[in-house]
Amino acid sequence: MRRWNGLWLLLWFVMISFVSLVPFPSKNVFGTHGTLHIAGHIFVFGASGVMLLAYTSTALSRLRRILLILLFCASLEALQAVIYHIRFEWSDILIDYFAVAISPLLLYAWRLLMEH
Repeated sequence: MRRWNGLWLLLWFVMISFVSLVPFPSKNVFGTHGTLHIAGHIFVFGASGVMLLAYTSTALSRLRRILLILLFCASLEALQAVIYHIRFEWSDILIDYFAVAISPLLLYAWRLLMEH
């Protein structure tokens, strides 16, 4: 079962990378610009945090995974800036980091809901 979980996680992060790096006119199709932009960031990176933290058992492994997600967020923003010659979007990073920061609380809430 763990192998499937790893495969789904890999596909999830490939999908995030693809949607993040497609040319800007295409982003309107995915709803990544406009009114859903902030909500999309919170959903995607909050869910990413929940998925990565769900199968950890130690505080050190949780910390490592959170740091990896934060690095992933910053890397995507940096790639967008380099590829499309745009300014680095610090506001997106703050939103992403907020979503990752609340992901342990989201996981806790998810587990509570699943118990009842």
